[in-house]
Amino acid sequence: EPGGARKRPLDAQVILTTEASGAGAAVAAAAAGQALASASATAAESPPPHEAAASEVLQWLDWTTQGRDEIAELEATPVRGLLQILPNSPFLESSFFDFPDTEVAFSMGVLPGQADVGQRFLIFAPDDWQLIPDSFVPIPNFPEVQDLGVLHCWHEAPPFVQPVFVRKPVYVLRLLNDLLGTIPCRFNPAQMCENIVSFRFRATTPASPVDLARWRAESNQAWLLQVDSHAGTGCGPDADRLSAELVRFTNDAHFTGFLLKESLFMQVVPEPHGNIPRRASILEVRFRSQNTLRSQGSGIFVRLEAPLGVEFALGCLAAVPDPDYVGCEGVGRLAVAQRAQATLETGQHTLVLRAVNPIRTPSSNWWTLQTFANVTAAAARLGEFPDVRQRGRVMGFQLAQTLQATIQPSSPEAEGSVQLFLWLRPASYVPAGGRVEIHAGQAFELSCTPSFVLLSMPPGTCEALHATSGLEYTDDHDVVMFRIAEGHFLLPNNEYELSIFGRNARTLEGVVSTRWGVLLRDDRRDVLEANMEIPSYSLTAVGMQALSLQPSVSVPYARNEVRLQLGFQQKLSLAAISEVRIDAPNGWDFRPICNLYLDVTGGCENRCSFQLPYSEERGHHICPEANVLLLLLDQSAVIEEGVFVLLLGVINPAAAPSQNLWKISLINSAAATGDPGSDKV
Repeated sequence: EPGGARKRPLDAQVILTTEASGAGAAVAAAAAGQALASASATAAESPPPHEAAASEVLQWLDWTTQGRDEIAELEATPVRGLLQILPNSPFLESSFFDFPDTEVAFSMGVLPGQADVGQRFLIFAPDDWQLIPDSFVPIPNFPEVQDLGVLHCWHEAPPFVQPVFVRKPVYVLRLLNDLLGTIPCRFNPAQMCENIVSFRFRATTPASPVDLARWRAESNQAWLLQVDSHAGTGCGPDADRLSAELVRFTNDAHFTGFLLKESLFMQVVPEPHGNIPRRASILEVRFRSQNTLRSQGSGIFVRLEAPLGVEFALGCLAAVPDPDYVGCEGVGRLAVAQRAQATLETGQHTLVLRAVNPIRTPSSNWWTLQTFANVTAAAARLGEFPDVRQRGRVMGFQLAQTLQATIQPSSPEAEGSVQLFLWLRPASYVPAGGRVEIHAGQAFELSCTPSFVLLSMPPGTCEALHATSGLEYTDDHDVVMFRIAEGHFLLPNNEYELSIFGRNARTLEGVVSTRWGVLLRDDRRDVLEANMEIPSYSLTAVGMQALSLQPSVSVPYARNEVRLQLGFQQKLSLAAISEVRIDAPNGWDFRPICNLYLDVTGGCENRCSFQLPYSEERGHHICPEANVLLLLLDQSAVIEEGVFVLLLGVINPAAAPSQNLWKISLINSAAATGDPGSDKV
């Protein structure tokens, strides 16, 4: 080539100067002379390279005299930071196929440097996995993130030897703070230690493969974690494709994945009407094994773990003898049954057990079934993962809160002594000796003394106790049991009312459960019907109480003058209160004689200072609905401590209705104007 330069057939550019080419022959001769001299010299005459003078080293590096052939500029491999997953940190809650909504967790370090705020943390799902959106939870030391959801993106798949692109679910999170590589050491802040961060999220494991051996050989189950610098929306600069040039940190998919075991397809079915709270019922657990399980030792065990609140019987088999099981041991929500045979054949199987239902549908309503072979009964009860051969999990059945019941207090005043009115309409026949159980919300008190009032209930006896809702519940609360006397009963679809005494809670903060419940039991204490989801009433601290309510006449359709005594235990500002609302039960009618309302506090029938502070500009009082009377108040005034006597003009109904309760409320100004987000004071 011109100038004596030559070029190698390389992909990268090759640079060769004319001067270097011209010096090639001299360099070659010098090199040959050096080689001959080296051959004739002894080791003592040739000093080690590290002892050479600096000028001699520079001479070695001089291209003009020491250069050989050519200089090639080759493209270097991109250098990225490392996301190093701790060897023992990967955690999978359920290492089985076909498991929906199971927890995955990792701990890792960032080396070197840090991932900056605004960059994205990416979690790539292995083959056949599904990531569950809105499930990412950073564990302390992990920075705050913005959850961008699960995207389906094209990206370069490992091992990154040749550009092969695949489309997979990617959990994308924006860092709102720096992800630090090092932090001050805990016990010596003067030194820096590696910052180990942890996180967890939820995923669905792959479906059971038809050919497990082939699936293990061909499926890529490695977990890839990356940090990239894409600042926009979507997967990357291209909306559906991630950019490898923007990757700043990666674990290069070095964690090869979790070992998944065989899953069981299962179903939990209660007996008819067996989904009532606290009912002792029979459950049928149906499961299908895809392979035959054999035991060479102590036998095959089936372990069933139920949700919180389920209580298995001690000998939990529903029928004894059982053709498939020799025994069963139940402890709380755990039941372990031993197979009669030494094999669990491929196909459908059934396990029928006796258990008591929880008080309400559990928030985590998962039932988990596991099989064990060649282990002891104690090991099966313990349920260590290495001993598990198969596992299945399924969402349980919903509990039916079918009993129609309400609970109304005479006053919602915090820490106040109150009379509680229970109304119920059962759908079941409750015989003599049956029970009505009233379960209070936590921190409320119930008592059978000084008395209980049978408003429309048959005779019976009352017993009060303190208990929890079950063996594994921590909701200590008061319970009142009303036992129906001999010769009496409750009929279906009839309304019944009962009044008991109690005391309101001081506060509901820190209370495990504020819900009330009512259970109906027969004379054998079996639950017939229940409603354990009755919401609690809001507590107030305004000091108002309805002291008495007396009618002047009880004849149907008569003009009545009802005398209401309303007490206030403290001075009350009306800055946020605009009305006193009086609600009569359905059937009463204020409107025909609304103008007969009088405030006779202190014997004064005219406008007196010690009456309620009415607003004359707004109209004093109105009757906007048949059974509603509104007393319009002056919001610049206050209600003084004391007892107020009010005369209400109203037309009686044809007959006393059920739930015959009058309600007096203080209404804030927003509620009076119809603001849907406002509440009564």
